[in-house]
Formats: sequence, structure tokens, C-alpha cells
Amino acid sequence: MNLQNINFTKYYDEKINEKISNQLSTIVNAILEYKDEFGVISIILTGGFGREEGSVIIKDEKVMPLNDYDIMLVSKKYPHLFNKAKISLLSMHISKDITDKIGITTDILPIFYDKLKKLPNSIFNYETKYGSKILWGKNVINEMPNYDAKNIPLFEGIILLFTRIYSLLYGHPKYKPKELVIIQSTKALHACCEALLLLSKNYHYSYFERNRIFKNIFFHEFSEIYNKFPQMEEMVDKAIKFKLYPDYSLFPDSEKLWEETCKIFIFIFKYYFKRYYQINSDNLGDIIAKFLKEEKRFSLKNPLLWAEYYRSMKLRNKNPNFRLSLFYNPWHFVSAPLPLVLEMMINDNIHHEKITNFYLEKLINMKSNSIDESNYINELRKKCVIVARNGKFEP
Repeated sequence: MNLQNINFTKYYDEKINEKISNQLSTIVNAILEYKDEFGVISIILTGGFGREEGSVIIKDEKVMPLNDYDIMLVSKKYPHLFNKAKISLLSMHISKDITDKIGITTDILPIFYDKLKKLPNSIFNYETKYGSKILWGKNVINEMPNYDAKNIPLFEGIILLFTRIYSLLYGHPKYKPKELVIIQSTKALHACCEALLLLSKNYHYSYFERNRIFKNIFFHEFSEIYNKFPQMEEMVDKAIKFKLYPDYSLFPDSEKLWEETCKIFIFIFKYYFKRYYQINSDNLGDIIAKFLKEEKRFSLKNPLLWAEYYRSMKLRNKNPNFRLSLFYNPWHFVSAPLPLVLEMMINDNIHHEKITNFYLEKLINMKSNSIDESNYINELRKKCVIVARNGKFEP
């Protein structure tokens, strides 16, 4: 496919499209250098640029993409464990090289052709099916199942909200520049909108359509939230406009934006979890405890996830010296305390031990066989340190 003939943003601007096309050509060529190793049959552009809603800033006549490039690489190789590990490591290596070369973070997700027809309904798969572009090779998107947004599992909203807590913690206005605070705050506002659309069975892959739908349903479908945060509709509208047409002047007070977004986000977080887990408490401690209890399960994938987590920590020169629990995956382990961190931050109550001890108590109360109450607890206490000063959680 001729990349010069593709549109990537809502600007429909030839200069912007040319800049992005040139960078994507570099990405495609870098992947094709390893065509045989990957067994690549298709290269797909997903994310914002894939659905023609990529974010770019034009400054001094220079085009600067704000989005990452999200690339799905489809391999014809058989999906056994060795091929999965080999292709995954090669993808990470090439992603880093491309990122260094073009200056835009590039994420390459490998997927096996044999699995395409069985991909479950999820936000990512749904958006890939209906909002992506083939950059090279066979059009395999048509071979994916047909998805109905109304049937996207609501647990996808759990993942979404946990993910965007990182955005708010990372974009703390005391330690980050105004531009980054705005970018991370608007991502969190998007998540609030998307979570409510999931609950109301109105999710859509397009940001533009999400905004239109949200304006139509917010007052009627979510009156409890509207009555408490009537400004949310306008804030979501601005956040989506910023996504499509980035303009930092939309938010002259970035610190106020962050603070208001945090309050809305924590409320939506509680609202969503209460609906999903059917609990009445507004206490985040109760909510997180319920999350950990309900999602505590043994999975054959967990040992592999922990192995990957250990490997990635070693690559970052950490020393994850703790006993592994097959009842949790690393995502649960790291994510669970974060809403408490955020709530403590916005309430000016930053006390590291309080949240660490709370998390440990919830784990202990679940009577996991992998947790003893002596040296392991002390070791885990050392590893689960909330570094509230810069908004990071260091396992």
C-alpha cells in the first residue's frame, strides 16, 4: 500500500500526512528487514493514527506527533512457546531501535495469524477491527470476528481505569511541565468517558463519536454523576477536542485541570467498581479488597507473567527478591494500591507506610498459601514502596 495516500488525523492535511507516512515507512522497512524471522504477513497501524484521529502539534511549521505509533505485526509462524518468546523479544528490540531513530515511541505488538479468527471481544480487538489501517501485506482485519461494542466485557473498564491512574500519578503538576500535565489529565478524562460508555453499552472506537454520544446520554444515563460534577461534560468535550486538535490554550490552568480531573476520576473509579462488583461501600479500601478477592485465581499463564515481570525488572537493574504467588499476576499486584495513592495525594495525605500496610493486610486476609507471616512480609514491605513524591509505584 502507498502510505502517501493515507490520512492519519482530523486535519486532513497533506503536510501532516506526508510527515507521518515517512515515519511509518521507516517503521515498516525496519520490520521487513526481519521478515523471515517474524514470518510477517501483515503490518497494521492501530491506535489514534489508525482511525484517523492521531494527535499532532504544528509548531514553527514543523509537524510533531503527540501519539505513540501502535503497530500490530501479524506472523504466519506457529504460535508455540519458543516462537512467542523469540518474536516478542525481537519486537521489543526493533521497537526500541525505531523509537531512537524517529524520536516517536513505537510499540510493536506481535500476533499470530492462526489466532486472529478466535480473538475475543475486547476494546483493543474491537478498535483494531473497525479503526485501523493495513500498512503492508495481507488485509487480515477482515478475518477477525465481527464485534459488537455492546458486548465488550465490563472488566475492560477495570483495566482501563487502572491504566489511567498511572497517567494522573505520572502527570503530577508539582513535578511535571504544564504540557505533560495536560496530556496525562486529558487521557484520564477520556477513560472516565469511555468507562461510562461501556456501562451504558454505547462504546465506540472513534473519539469524535464518543464525544457526541456522551453529550447525548450523560445527563439522562448518569444523573448521579452529573449532579455532582456537571462540569464533566464540558471537560470531556475539551479533552477530546485536545486529542483531535491539540491546543494547550484549551487548559490555561493545568494544575486546576489535574485537581478537578483527579476528583472526577476517583468518583468514576468508585462508581464503576461498585456497579461491576455490586458493592455499596464508597470506601476505596473496601473496593480494592473486593477487587483483589474476586480476581484472585490460579492461572497457567501466571507463572509466565511473573517470569516476564521478573525479567523486565532485572533489565531495569532492580532486584525483585520476593516469593511469587500463582494466585495473582503482576498487573493485580502493582495496580491494586494506586487508587489509594491518588486519593491520598489529592487529600494531601501522603503517608507511605499507611498504604503499604493496608495493601499487605488485604493480601494477608486472603490467606494465600504463598504468603507466610514472617520474613516474606518484611521483604514484601520493602518492595512495595509508594514513592509519592514523584507519583510512582516501585514494586
